[in-house]
Amino acid sequence: MRSKRIGICLAAVLILISAVSSMAIEISGLGLKVGANFSRFSGPDVEPEWKNRMALVGGAFLTLKLNNFLAIQPEILYSQKGPRWDAPLEGEDFVGTVKLDYLEIPLLVKILIPVGANAAIRPNLFMGPYLGFKMSAKLKYSWGTTSDERTIDQIKSSDAGYVLGGGFDFVVGHGKFTFDIRYGMSFSTIATDSTMKNQTISAMLGYSFK
Repeated sequence: MRSKRIGICLAAVLILISAVSSMAIEISGLGLKVGANFSRFSGPDVEPEWKNRMALVGGAFLTLKLNNFLAIQPEILYSQKGPRWDAPLEGEDFVGTVKLDYLEIPLLVKILIPVGANAAIRPNLFMGPYLGFKMSAKLKYSWGTTSDERTIDQIKSSDAGYVLGGGFDFVVGHGKFTFDIRYGMSFSTIATDSTMKNQTISAMLGYSFK
């Protein structure tokens, strides 16, 4: 099922690329962004003690404007995910952090909300798939008097999912500041022995040189 969904995402990307290849495409954005992930696990067997963890996300983006209402924005991001546990476990204090690091590639379709050519603030909505490649997966914890960090071997090498959100560009001179808030969710489980998925809310601020 997972490979089928990844295949569907890749096929959709290829269809989209072929559909717009004959259009007059304008590079309307090229820049960097950085922000915070608020990440947790989702799934029926995820313990409620696993809570949101704030972590780093950032990278580069390219905005390809198709017309006044539609654009495509591929991104390449370094994205830290995974939750935090801070509750007693088997009678002992347990503080644990799951640290999942991904190289993530979203492909976003942006709807440009019309506000006028001279408007300084330009809002947008977006959605699209992402494909993440695992860079590392570790559990760092302290349990009673014991502290340790170990690799989590059960985490799969890739994670595919979807992103949806909204934001705005604030035009300053020849460039613009960008801000967006997005929600992301895995299509399928990220571990070989669990039903857990990555669930993330992200807020990012960036600067586009075009």
